[in-house]
Amino acid sequence: MPHNQKINPDGLFKTKGFTQAVSSTGSKTVYVSGQLPWDNKAQLVGGDDLEEQTRQVFRNITCVLDEVGATWDDVVKLNAYVVGPENVNTVARIKGEIIGEAPPADTIVGVTGLAYPDCLIEIDAIVMMDE
Repeated sequence: MPHNQKINPDGLFKTKGFTQAVSSTGSKTVYVSGQLPWDNKAQLVGGDDLEEQTRQVFRNITCVLDEVGATWDDVVKLNAYVVGPENVNTVARIKGEIIGEAPPADTIVGVTGLAYPDCLIEIDAIVMMDE
């Protein structure tokens, strides 16, 4: 029978109404909730600079990966939502810088807005790793 562990790393802001990540036993799968460009006090990082916001989102995902003992090599799927389809290339470039030459499957979607209007990007991830 699978066991699910809810993960809210100390390096991220404390949540209400959702979990930062969920880990399931077996061939361990971690589902990382959509990460926004917030620091661990839920303060926006990067102002209106998409590049800085994107780098903060990747730092937040890295925080979850560190917490569960995974690396970017264990990430199998990313979904990115970026305000303005013209900004997709910026996100793809930064993703490539951070993840390298063996990126996971991913989707980048241009949207007109996110749930938090000051945020220009949100990314979620699926991680598969050995027990």
